[in-house]
Amino acid sequence: MKEMSRNILVLCVGALLSGCASNVNNKRAIQEPISEYEKLAIAEANKGNVDAQLELGRFYFKSKDYQKTYEWCLKAANQGNTKAYGMLSTMYYHGLYVKQDRKKAFDWALKAAINGDANGQLLIGSMYFDGDGVEKDYKKAFEWVQKSVAQNNYNALGMLAAFYMNGIYVPKNYKKAFEYASAAAEHNGCMGRRVLGMMYCFGYGIEKNNAKALEHFKRAFSLGDKAFSPSIIGEIYNELKNYPKAFEWYMKAAKNGDGIANFRVANFYKQGVYVKKDHNKFLEHMTKAADANILEALFLLGLYYNSETNAVNKDFVGRDDKKAFKYLLKAAELGSAWAQIMVGIMFGEGRGTEKNKELGEYWVMKGCTNDPALANKIGTKIQQELDKLNQKKTK
Repeated sequence: MKEMSRNILVLCVGALLSGCASNVNNKRAIQEPISEYEKLAIAEANKGNVDAQLELGRFYFKSKDYQKTYEWCLKAANQGNTKAYGMLSTMYYHGLYVKQDRKKAFDWALKAAINGDANGQLLIGSMYFDGDGVEKDYKKAFEWVQKSVAQNNYNALGMLAAFYMNGIYVPKNYKKAFEYASAAAEHNGCMGRRVLGMMYCFGYGIEKNNAKALEHFKRAFSLGDKAFSPSIIGEIYNELKNYPKAFEWYMKAAKNGDGIANFRVANFYKQGVYVKKDHNKFLEHMTKAADANILEALFLLGLYYNSETNAVNKDFVGRDDKKAFKYLLKAAELGSAWAQIMVGIMFGEGRGTEKNKELGEYWVMKGCTNDPALANKIGTKIQQELDKLNQKKTK
């Protein structure tokens, strides 16, 4: 699957927490009349009963009343309840009632983890792995995931399998990866299913088998992984040229914020493959992909809005150099040599940004150093244009 431009171990926070670890829906439930259970629980909670406070927090979380969830969990947390720490971490991670704050999510999860909560330990391991809310640290990630595994957390076991599959911090070991992932999958571990899906999809230590890969990814999807797995399912169907199925699964993932899936959907609408060409939907999904820092999407939108590109390519009709510069600069920061050279040129011309010769030279040199072959190609092209101009002058 050569076109799949993603780090294989996206088997961590972004998809893990929004998928396998917790299937969270931000929509608030319809308010129901207060029940006898609630009345009794509230009476006990108001007396300071920490167990009642936690149970009310869980009760309101299930009914999607996140304000009350937060209020009761905070009361329980203030009395040192470990499970309440974990609940508050989830709320800050996903932005449920409170403003999304990964640093606060990490702080609450760490309290839970230190007090022996297996889910808190997995969450801390995941956040260390991805550098999400804390500086990236694979050693600490691995250690916290191991602590969670020691408490029979099967999603943690699945993530441990991902470490071995990718050779992150530990030597690559497909045998261990398959063993751990299989054990996790037997206990409905979403992560285990995803690792098995990846191994069958790419033939990591086993024979490549798209049918088995699809089976595991679809199971992971049913277990709550609503972004990563459907995106990979779309990739498999796309490789098989089953475009209706590919588009269906890409859309499932795109609706849940997967950047690659949004990029693929945008190209379906741009090229008119399976669906009718739709410029507005192309731009909508490509922008979402760029917002997710998909390098190809950032570069493409930079071309789309660039007035110089528009002059030679009628497919790109945006003409907004400020937007072009914004997207190209982000692509340049992510390492695209083409974008680095284009950003340098735009700095030099003062197009889409303030003119800055020094920064122009810096970015052009960075791009040339990053990709000497590209630099040579561009240099040859520029020289050819100069030769043409000189020939016209001599005639």
